[in-house]
Amino acid sequence: MYITKKIYSLGFIALFGCILFSCKSNKTALTTRHKNTPIDSVLAKETKFAYLKSKFKLHFHDAERDVKAKVRLRLKKDSLIWVSVSKTGFEGLRGMITRDSIYVLDRMKKVYQVSDFKTLSKNFNFDINFDLLQSMILGNMPFRGATKSKIVQNEKYWLIKQKRKHIDIENYVNNRNRKLEQVLLTDIITNNSLRMVYEDYAAYNDKVFPGKSSITVKYKSKQKKQNLITSVSIKYLKVEFTDEEIKFPFRVSKKYKRE
Repeated sequence: MYITKKIYSLGFIALFGCILFSCKSNKTALTTRHKNTPIDSVLAKETKFAYLKSKFKLHFHDAERDVKAKVRLRLKKDSLIWVSVSKTGFEGLRGMITRDSIYVLDRMKKVYQVSDFKTLSKNFNFDINFDLLQSMILGNMPFRGATKSKIVQNEKYWLIKQKRKHIDIENYVNNRNRKLEQVLLTDIITNNSLRMVYEDYAAYNDKVFPGKSSITVKYKSKQKKQNLITSVSIKYLKVEFTDEEIKFPFRVSKKYKRE
């Protein structure tokens, strides 16, 4: 199984999550502004749990690769993310993400990589951190605690507009279930953007979670000096929330070389 370094990186960014399948822009007329509406009255409460175990199908696509795989994901809330990527029944990649580091094992090439969020952000010219990745997985609003937010309502959505440093953020929240359905982050300096879409919400262990999610990253490559698009779509096969401790097996063999 041949998967490039870019797949390592973007797979983790998206957490393996709009095959640019039109990532629909909500152009419906926004009719009502709510200057003093608190965010917590618009959004459903975030899911409380200690650990998450899941399995899903992944489709990764960029200018060079089109890869389909199955992924196992485990998460310890606010501290650790673990993934295993398999194709045709064999594990090709295993990764672990902490709050400051990213580790990847390539079992086919017998090599491993160590990176961090600062490097990852520099590669894509976009600010990326652990909390953003975790929000992507869970379908949570990335910057829920932001103090300055503009809230607008239409027939289908609450649109929560925010600004964080040089990033413009648009959060689309379904009026009925109060769950996040789409997030658009745009860097106003570079015009790079990241769009997340969440669909098919359902109850898993009494926790509401999206059955499908997708991410599209549009960015300008510093090396190639051109605009690029990378997309990841996810369809969950199994989701389990638990408060019981789970294992995160990750060990680098002495036979592996560092890239």
